[in-house]
Amino acid sequence: MSLETPNNTPRHYRSKCKDCVEGTRFCPHCQIHLTDEAFRSKLQGWCDKCYRLSKRLRYQHDEKYRKSRQDKASKHRNDNIERYKYNDRRRSWAKQGMNPDDAQAVLESHSGYCDSCGTTDPGSQGWIPDHSHTTGKVRGVLCRSCNISIGIANDDPVKLLKMSEYLRRVS
Repeated sequence: MSLETPNNTPRHYRSKCKDCVEGTRFCPHCQIHLTDEAFRSKLQGWCDKCYRLSKRLRYQHDEKYRKSRQDKASKHRNDNIERYKYNDRRRSWAKQGMNPDDAQAVLESHSGYCDSCGTTDPGSQGWIPDHSHTTGKVRGVLCRSCNISIGIANDDPVKLLKMSEYLRRVS
């Protein structure tokens, strides 16, 4: 199989052969003719699947490469910690069924007090937007203790009233 390439193209970028038809390229790694969409760019020699596999294998087996990638990722996260916290928080809210924009708006308009117990101490995780687990609607902002208490009671007001009555009886 002879590879065709313009004179100014480096050898490792040659991915057209005489058997290639219009819109296809040859991946020398997997030895298959593929559509142009299977390659990241016109200059990439291997198809995207082979490229990702080579990166994954290099990461698994090359300790120096893995360490440099981890250090680079760690530095990037540390340099952009506020952005990462913001995105992690929004992703967590979306995973819990909340609309991230609604949760953010409730937190920004928050008065500094827990909507349930009135404390000014949010706890170790900061203020938490409370939401309905059935509708996903954001109801207010709670401290960590109130959020856990409501979660343990499965958002059941009757169960919370019974817990309150119990505490009054035994106190």
